Amino acid sequence: MSYQTRSNTRIEQEKRREYGTPKKTEFFKAWDARQPGEGVGTIAKQERVSRTAGQRWLKERGLYGDIAKRKSRRYAQKLGPKPKVPPTLAKDLVNPKTNPVRDKTYGTMATHFEINAHPRTIERSVKSNTKNARRYKQAYRKKEISKKNRDKRTEYGFEHRQKKLPDFWTTIVFTDEAHLDPTSYLQGYILRE
Repeated sequence: MSYQTRSNTRIEQEKRREYGTPKKTEFFKAWDARQPGEGVGTIAKQERVSRTAGQRWLKERGLYGDIAKRKSRRYAQKLGPKPKVPPTLAKDLVNPKTNPVRDKTYGTMATHFEINAHPRTIERSVKSNTKNARRYKQAYRKKEISKKNRDKRTEYGFEHRQKKLPDFWTTIVFTDEAHLDPTSYLQGYILRE
């Protein structure tokens, strides 16, 4: 036999049923046309409403005015048009299994996934619908220097170690005959959380 705990003895309260606009309107009409000496309880009984509901409606009418007879509902969290980048798509953009181009720019992702939105819109949607995902610097491995090159560099440094900076090293320019594209050596970015 299990012991009684607070969680299994608690009785869940029923959710309060809310009456619609016609019922509230009828109650307010009857309240406004009441005879002297009639209270909330008698009017509520005539309109088949609980006394506490009638008292609450009158209090709400005092606070909100004519709007109180409408059925209250939760307001929508996000108003306005549907987003160009839905939350599910924003999560798919971050997922490495579903996004093969997550190391590219947002513009490239837009063309790959056929999203009709500005890259900044995609960035904002990804950030708000995930755990603050954005494009971070991509990790990389530095290439190992071969033993032959390491030996040459060590020998060169050993030969010129006594030379002073203003005298010798300001006149040396290290060049390579091959053409180098500086953008090819930039560190990449990748989209992740």
